[in-house]
This record gives sequence, structure tokens and C-alpha cells, in this order.
Amino acid sequence: MASFSEYHAFCTIVELKSITAAAKALHKSVSAVSKQLSKLEAGLQAQLIDRSTKTLTITPLGEKFYQQCKPILQSVIDVEQSLKDEVTTASGKLVLSFPEVLLRTPLMALITKFSQLHNDIQFELRVSNTPDNVIDEGIDFAFRIGKLEDSRLTANKLFSVRLLCIAAPKYIECYGKPESLSQMFEQHKMLLPTYVNLTEKVKELLGHCDNLSLQQHHMMNSETAIFDGVMQGMGVTALIDISIQPQLEKGQLIDLLPEQKLPQQDVFLLYHNRDYTPEKVRLFKAFIKQEYSNLG
Repeated sequence: MASFSEYHAFCTIVELKSITAAAKALHKSVSAVSKQLSKLEAGLQAQLIDRSTKTLTITPLGEKFYQQCKPILQSVIDVEQSLKDEVTTASGKLVLSFPEVLLRTPLMALITKFSQLHNDIQFELRVSNTPDNVIDEGIDFAFRIGKLEDSRLTANKLFSVRLLCIAAPKYIECYGKPESLSQMFEQHKMLLPTYVNLTEKVKELLGHCDNLSLQQHHMMNSETAIFDGVMQGMGVTALIDISIQPQLEKGQLIDLLPEQKLPQQDVFLLYHNRDYTPEKVRLFKAFIKQEYSNLG
């Protein structure tokens, strides 16, 4: 099968009616273009251009082949240009993935601000408590909390968060205030997420999980449900500090164990490095890193 460059050379010769002019337009030598034409004709086993006289003449087969070739060639050129435009202009769709807890942080305000600065960029937001596969699912950026699993991704740390054990004042009035993490797990109603490894998380917090039953606690698959439940006095829970700061300041939630420093976790911006970075991707990455730097 002929190469794309051979088709391109042939169409250019036909349009300019000269191998010399075609070579100049393609920034190639006359001999190189002439060889491409000869190779194309040999592969097709057909004479496309009659070069037997001083005047170049397109054969009937050559004319027919050109009419069929040109639209295909133009389609490829258009696709290439579209791709170049996407790389160099700030337009198109950005796919973001992040856990539900980050909905109650400055993230949504920053996404809105970026959208207002760049009207030609649209967002597809995927909010999930189970991590998406950034590369396989075509995600441009993922915001993640804690350990990173995929070594193929680049990770930029944005900020750090810490879990706080919290309850609403109405819960404390009814059931009292736990004095320790162990007491909280053993004697109080907790709102626990089903989307984390609870055995591992409890062991991380308590240093052990022997003979510890979680059956008496409420289980939820939504971080929003956990937040709403704790606000209503349904039980106690642990949420990251940045997501409940307004409620803590207003006294709507109480830090149960202010002296207990739970493990700190980092929040990362993850993305897959590409050979060619579209302008929309470059702009968003720079924007997010700058904005979180300012917030810090």
C-alpha cells in the first residue's frame, strides 16, 4: 500500500502541474518527489502522469485517481489541523475525577473560576468514592487523597488534610462525649463509610483492631450521607478538616478529641504525562497549582 506522502506528492503535482513546483511546495528535492510519484505508479501498476514530453500531462486514470484521492487527503489534513488546534487553543472538554468529600472544599469554586476565565472549555465531572482509572477512562485530571497506586501517573501535592473526630452538639447532649478513640468505637454510634477498608483504617487509627465489632455502627456508601447524618445527631464520625471548617467555626460540629492528632494525608493532583499537552490541559494544571498555592 502506498504511503500518505506519496498520495500527497501526487495530488500536489496534479494541482501545480509541475514536479518542480510540487517539490518546492513540499520542501523536497525534485528527485525525491519524482521518486515518490514513480513508486506510487509502480505500486498501483498504472501510469498516472505522462512525463514523455516537456509538458506534464495527467492521464485519464490519473485524473480519476486524483478525484478520488483528494477528498481523502483533505480529510486527513483537516483531522491533523483539528488536532493541532486542540493542542494550541484553550477549548474543548476537560474530564475531572475526585472523591465526594472534596465537594465541600474550595475545589468547586476554583473549577467555576477557571470556567469563567475560559468560556470555550467545558468540564465533565466524575464524583466517586472509588478511584477511577485515569489512563484507561480518559480522565485528564484526578484529585486524590492519600496513597498513590499508579506509578504511571504524575502527582503534584496540593495541600494536606487531617481527619477530625466530630459530632453535633445534640448528639453529645444525649450520649456524652467520648474520651478516646477506643471509647468512641466501642461505646458510641459511629457513621462509617463502606467505600474504604475499615479493618485497615481502624488498625491505622487505634494501632489494633482485635475483637472490635463494627456491627453496632451505621454504614453508608456516601460521604454526603455521613455528613448529613452527623449534622442531625445520628452519631459520631471522622471527616477531613477542610470539609467541615465552616461547621466547626459556627459550633454546629464539635471536635471530640482535639488533643488526638490523627494521621495527616496529602491531597494530590494526578495526571498522565503526554508527548503533546493540549493548551486546555496546560492551563488547568497551572491554574490549580497556583490557586492552591495561594490558598496555602
